[in-house]
Amino acid sequence: MRKIFRPSQTPYFLTTPRVVSEKQRLLQFLRLPLVDRRQRRDGLNRDIFFDASFRKEVARAFLNKCAFCESPVQDDGQIVHLRPLRVADLSSHDRAQGYGERGYYLWLAFEWKNIFYSCEACFSYKADRFPVEGERSSFLSAYSDAIREESSLVIDPAAEDPGKHFSLLTDGRLKPLTHMGAVTSDLFVLNRKSLVSGRRATASKLTQHIQSFKYSDVVQLLGQDAPFSGTLN
Repeated sequence: MRKIFRPSQTPYFLTTPRVVSEKQRLLQFLRLPLVDRRQRRDGLNRDIFFDASFRKEVARAFLNKCAFCESPVQDDGQIVHLRPLRVADLSSHDRAQGYGERGYYLWLAFEWKNIFYSCEACFSYKADRFPVEGERSSFLSAYSDAIREESSLVIDPAAEDPGKHFSLLTDGRLKPLTHMGAVTSDLFVLNRKSLVSGRRATASKLTQHIQSFKYSDVVQLLGQDAPFSGTLN
């Protein structure tokens, strides 16, 4: 995992009339009294997130790499909401507060800062989980307020430096340095066999290029778009 420099400009697709209309309709549903929402479906058209032009925009923004494990991903990547459209890992406290019936964090479905590009494996492992310490953000809170109100246990690689939470071991495994690093590693299974071998092989290539004074190859291996470059920097 490496620090991601997300483009500040929202992808054009998220500003189109189709998406704006969907967002407005969704917010209308979420503003209904809880008793009414219980009797209806939110009706979110999830096909929107499979739009080819949107997926290409997001893939380019994330340099065709998984935002979480740094595996190379082309057009077969997945759109991931860091704060999910449903929350599956609700604590008993969360359920007592009614979070399970509120569609957490459905209102952030079209928030650009909540959208990431992911490989199939990280997408599947994360699913609808988003662990926090303490209470979740206020219902319908703005994204900036949600960040301030919550103590997230998941690293947002576009908002903070993952290097503060991990160190790379010689065998290719990531060693968590913080509790957040440990939770994030477990959530995305960042020490699965394919990733460990990939990091180890990349680190070996880097060492060979340095010893052979092939600095152009070193620069290429450490480029932002290079697989596993974040763990090597």
